[in-house]
Amino acid sequence: MKKNIIMLVFVVIVLLGCARTDGIDFNAGLTIESTFDASGMASLVIFADMNDFGGVEVVEITGIATSLRESEDFSLLFLLGDEANATGGEISLIEFACIGNTSARCDGLTFNIGVFPIIHISGEFTSTTSSLIFVNSTEVFSNASLNFSSNTIDTPTFVNINDRILLGENSTFNGIEVLLNTSASKSIEPIFEFSNGETWTEFLPLDTTFGFQNNGLIAFKGSDLVGWSNQTEGGLNEFWIRIERTRKNLGTVPIESIINTVESTNIFFWGDEGDVMIKNLTFSDLPERTDTGNFICIDNEGNLFQKVLRCDS
Repeated sequence: MKKNIIMLVFVVIVLLGCARTDGIDFNAGLTIESTFDASGMASLVIFADMNDFGGVEVVEITGIATSLRESEDFSLLFLLGDEANATGGEISLIEFACIGNTSARCDGLTFNIGVFPIIHISGEFTSTTSSLIFVNSTEVFSNASLNFSSNTIDTPTFVNINDRILLGENSTFNGIEVLLNTSASKSIEPIFEFSNGETWTEFLPLDTTFGFQNNGLIAFKGSDLVGWSNQTEGGLNEFWIRIERTRKNLGTVPIESIINTVESTNIFFWGDEGDVMIKNLTFSDLPERTDTGNFICIDNEGNLFQKVLRCDS
């Protein structure tokens, strides 16, 4: 019988001196917050011995996509590396290693039937073309484009309930990067909307800022926002994303440092049936072949084909 070993050793979230930080309203079933005070520490440690039983798992996560709609995303695991305060080094969101050098095969990743192994959204964070702050009490727009693109001009946002920020580009885009000078003391309970040319349509992105409580990515695919179009707001005609605070009592309001949009240029993939779309393929130190055999070749249109003789024969 299959046995699932799920050992979440968080020891009351105090891991050998790992101090708990100020609480963030994550709206989560389980939250682990930690600030390290020594090297070699970990927020979560799991040790599992299969103990001569096959078909066991250290961790199993099942996500049930009940009523998932066309324009929505559902992630079983989302990893975010915040490098805003880093001065160098490397961040590995996932790192694999095997030890022991036995006859057992060690696989980094295994994908089963029906799974797209990789969807790669290629792009970069860029300064938002147009940014507006809307103060609900006065119904006045102010242009915040310079403020949001500068890490030296930090501006309070969402000061009162129903205050909004609007981020606009001359074409659709694929997410928002939020870096904060000061985090909100609680979630602003945001509503996210996109422009359709005349009015607004609400949508649900993946908000890793948890309502502007920390640095993060507000992730969505522009292609999923059906009907997204340009319209004029505050005298500027753009493709807009609007974010509105709905929480009445907040305490500390968020002060932005930089708010960028995600300009994506291409989507590459490794599909569930083995199809691969890449931009460039570079081979290193391949020997010159003069013999015959089975060769995998690429034609001028990027299609792969097999030949017994050399590709150029």
